Amino acid sequence: MASGGLDSRLSLCIVRDLGVHVIALHFFHRFNRAGAPGTWPDTTTLPPQVEQIRRATIDMGVEFHAVDFSDTFLSLVNRPQHGRGKGFNPCLDCRIEMLNLARGLLGKYDVSFVFTGEVLGQRPMSQTKQGLERVEKRSGLDGLLVRPLSARLLKPTIPEHKGWIDRDSLYAFQGRNRKPQFELAESLGIRDFPQPAGGCFLTDPNIVSRFFTWAEQHGDIGPREMVLFRIGRHFDLPGGSHAVMGRNREENELLETILPDEWHLFTREPRGASVYLLRAPDDNDLTLAARLASRYSKTRTEARVDVVILSPFGRQILQVTPADDELAGQFRI
Repeated sequence: MASGGLDSRLSLCIVRDLGVHVIALHFFHRFNRAGAPGTWPDTTTLPPQVEQIRRATIDMGVEFHAVDFSDTFLSLVNRPQHGRGKGFNPCLDCRIEMLNLARGLLGKYDVSFVFTGEVLGQRPMSQTKQGLERVEKRSGLDGLLVRPLSARLLKPTIPEHKGWIDRDSLYAFQGRNRKPQFELAESLGIRDFPQPAGGCFLTDPNIVSRFFTWAEQHGDIGPREMVLFRIGRHFDLPGGSHAVMGRNREENELLETILPDEWHLFTREPRGASVYLLRAPDDNDLTLAARLASRYSKTRTEARVDVVILSPFGRQILQVTPADDELAGQFRI
């Protein structure tokens, strides 16, 4: 499997250079961004980051296939069987299901085993020795899952026993230190690769609370929430509404694309931040949302502000006093 990161590329090179016919299988979801205005999400083209991985893989002389994992990913996020990591991340479930799907494709692509770029001890949940073993067993790939970068620290696999690959040509990398990978990349001539990132966005402490708050208050995370919770300012209002506010023009336009039919508030003159309400508000939540809209606009210092409200019931104007920092902070998530 190919994630597109350095460890993945190194593993592709290692196994390819052992004379094995390699196929790069990349699983992706469509929740990194919305599509063009009027389409959400964009399901007609590969996401830009996937296209970049495709080109880089082909440049390595490796066959590439992409698998849309969106629906499965969403299901795992809402109901992880093996628990979550430090955030809202179902790492073990995600890994198990991707590998299970890869196992089901062995016959289609006429290949004999699966390998990944995982490194023992690099991630605290899915890449401990126990985690690696659990993933291998529960994916149905017991004995057929090779981790070329850490293979010599793990029990020999069927491909090694049968001589399909040479164990002595594999590596014994361990832990979070990336220096050995950088040195190996240099020796293999791999110079153009993405820098290590912080992992899945579901571990981002700045947005994790939004996922937990929504799940506790409203139930399952839907496709739009997967995108929405990563942009703008968010507020959990006392009457049960959830308010999301754009921080700039780009975010305002993105919210308009994703939420064309939701309650929409903005200051009338000058026009300021767009606020959208998920779930119909009661009167108190509506007033609070209007006060938040005026707080994050150029009208924040005025005594009274006219806020436009667009809803399924038409257009209205509500005059409010802008919220102060204490009130805004009380409900912000």
